[in-house]
Amino acid sequence: MKRLFITGTDTDAGKTFVSALLVQGLQLCGDTAYALKPIASGCDVNGDNADIKHLLAASQLPLVEPNINWCKFALPIAPHLAAQRQGITLLGSEFRQFVEDPRRPVADWQLIEGAGGWLLPLSDSELLADTVSAAGWPVLLVVGVKLGCLNH
Repeated sequence: MKRLFITGTDTDAGKTFVSALLVQGLQLCGDTAYALKPIASGCDVNGDNADIKHLLAASQLPLVEPNINWCKFALPIAPHLAAQRQGITLLGSEFRQFVEDPRRPVADWQLIEGAGGWLLPLSDSELLADTVSAAGWPVLLVVGVKLGCLNH
């Protein structure tokens, strides 16, 4: 299975939009593909948010264990801050275990959507970028077209 990590310059850069389109495009080309959103903030009482729903619809996968999310937070803030408020420490090793779980559906492609931007902290000492780099997953950077985007 090929993996692709999709990150952005920041929140609302278009990661979910691009992830969903890539899944659909790969499927149109005859490949099997689905997307994960391991870390999600701003979830409702059912543990959903717009990103989760969009990726599930594009992937055409039932929500089964292991589902597309590793950590879900109600607060619409940076995940490491939401985790701290709940007494949770986000670890890159656990993120990677979640993504590479052998119970996942067999597919040609697995797209992994990040949270926030490329340098998202998981904790005071670890960045999500470190985990992705150590795993050797290729990275697609989504840049929101807005003032300052070239500097990002």
